[in-house]
Amino acid sequence: MIFHAPDDVPCCERPDLVLCFLVFLTGEALEWFFELLANTIDCFATLKARFSTQFAPLRPTILTVDALVNIRQVDGESLRSYLDRYNRISFKIKDLSDEIARHHFSYGLQSGVFADKISRKRPKTMEELRERATQFIQMEDMQDFQVKKREKEDAAVERNTPRPSKLTINE
Repeated sequence: MIFHAPDDVPCCERPDLVLCFLVFLTGEALEWFFELLANTIDCFATLKARFSTQFAPLRPTILTVDALVNIRQVDGESLRSYLDRYNRISFKIKDLSDEIARHHFSYGLQSGVFADKISRKRPKTMEELRERATQFIQMEDMQDFQVKKREKEDAAVERNTPRPSKLTINE
């Protein structure tokens, strides 16, 4: 249902505009509406302005490429965590070029085995970079699993190995 009326029409002349607006409010927005003081809204334009002022900060922000400049892999952060963080930000950037995405991802990596691998053989697309990162993450996960398995086995062997008893020497 669409209502065509100028914004400055007094609410008392077009209560249907206010009712239509009210129908779509839920939760916190509905509570806000019912907490408005009586006679503080003189026309629909005022209602729109007050609503926008109250709830504009909740609008999702549109990111630009500048947001990628500050994404860096921090000390001790896994490649998985860095990739997840990078993807969450980069997917919010409209019309992000593949070349810029690859550049900023690579630039944000800490030096290490994966960074060395992609600097030697540069990926042609961001998708290829993500695939290579995923393969590297899987290798890291397998190595971690094997280390933990070995530690468990070593701990079990230690528990099952009899300890030498304390000898007392009687004189």
